[in-house]
Amino acid sequence: MRDALLTRTRETANHLIQHAKIQMFPFDSHAIRAVPAVLVPAAIALLDEADEAEDWLHYAIEFLSTVYSPWGDDDGGWAEGPHYWMTGMAFLVDAANLLKSYIGIDLYQRPFFQKTGDFPLYVKAPDTRRTTFGDDATLGDLPAVKIGFLMRQFAGITGQGAYQWYYDEICRTNPGTEMESYNWGWWDFNFDELVYHTDYPLVEATPPKDGMRWFKGIGWVAIQQQMVEPERHIQFVKKSSPYGSISHSHGDQNAFCLAAFGEDLAIQSGHYVSHNSTMHKTWRRQTRSKNAILINGNGQYAAQDKTLAMKSTGQIQVAEDRGDHIYIRGDATAAYQSLTPEVT
Repeated sequence: MRDALLTRTRETANHLIQHAKIQMFPFDSHAIRAVPAVLVPAAIALLDEADEAEDWLHYAIEFLSTVYSPWGDDDGGWAEGPHYWMTGMAFLVDAANLLKSYIGIDLYQRPFFQKTGDFPLYVKAPDTRRTTFGDDATLGDLPAVKIGFLMRQFAGITGQGAYQWYYDEICRTNPGTEMESYNWGWWDFNFDELVYHTDYPLVEATPPKDGMRWFKGIGWVAIQQQMVEPERHIQFVKKSSPYGSISHSHGDQNAFCLAAFGEDLAIQSGHYVSHNSTMHKTWRRQTRSKNAILINGNGQYAAQDKTLAMKSTGQIQVAEDRGDHIYIRGDATAAYQSLTPEVT
């Protein structure tokens, strides 16, 4: 068992550090997950068994304390969208809990982790289905149960009752989905339940506040009104992101989504069958599937060249609550210039 674990962990570490080089190019959605999912628990288990394990643990702690998260800043946003926030946080919290209990290093004190629960709360309310951005395996369904479990975790970490409210709502509105493809085999909710009750206090749920959240580092703005009353609830999300269309992001700078009064109105269309499926490459990632303009029939770059994807950016220039209205202005010029260079 030890030899097998050592061999597999060595392969993983070599891939992360020597080949993917995530310390230099961290925009690798799957590789960065392997730091909390593999290096942290395996290095702790092997610490007294192999000299390499201490180096792996140092690497993991330094990465999670500095570079992570490459997808956002202190506002707590996640540029790939709420579904890949879910997959990233799912592995992160397990590792963070291990580091805190085993070594006493508390990653949750970092500003990102204190704020990141606001991201799913404001960009993917519990009663919405198609009104947010990024790759999303639950497209057409209510938010995945795992987001609710993670929100309860962040309620315990931060004491934020609104995060507990989110968990309670997901449990109320979305039971019986544990066997769906985006849940089954990925998560063990019984394990989540055990760990939470061992490590964190129960937090009293409180209703979330209305208003606007601007996640400046990722270029997302979300507005929520009456989230606690689904028949009166309004959610508006606009995006113009400096991350462009890299990884699980799309060609959707200056696009918007709207849900209101129990219905998704301005949506993300299509289905997320799998990454790089025909639907994904030719429709879901493309500007024509969004609420955003085409210029001379062209949208924004959303193909496989990572350099062009990272150049196809947008920027939220203004997001202001002006009392009787909220004003948001985005600039998506760079996102269109790859395919339509005459755009100024």
